[in-house]
Amino acid sequence: PKGTLSAVVICSAVYFWLAYLLAKVAPPNELMNNTNVMVEHSWSPLFMKFSILCATSSSALATLVGAPRILQALAEDEALPASRWISQRSADGEPRNAIYITGAIALLALSLRDLNAIAPLITIFFLTTNMEYTSLGF
Repeated sequence: PKGTLSAVVICSAVYFWLAYLLAKVAPPNELMNNTNVMVEHSWSPLFMKFSILCATSSSALATLVGAPRILQALAEDEALPASRWISQRSADGEPRNAIYITGAIALLALSLRDLNAIAPLITIFFLTTNMEYTSLGF
């Protein structure tokens, strides 16, 4: 718990500090309407773009690895239709059927070509599963 609590405290401090700095360098209207405000006001736009790319890639990889396992765990608890099929693991222990389902969902979302339209829904699912996953002690 010390590591988790330390990470939460440090991340919260960084987010509050960042919000304070952004409030100092940009007017509220720009903060609300300009999604590139951090890049435009940074000391190095190239470094900022690289940082954003790294953070996005890290989140994407964590979700790519975590989502099938959460789906497979829900299926093991028989909380989903076709739970028996979804909960099956391959010979090497990977939740292959859950990977196929999450891959199909990702391709469907990408084919809509407007990720901002589905972002609120994804956020709700992510927060719900992440809180459930964390509350179980993982």
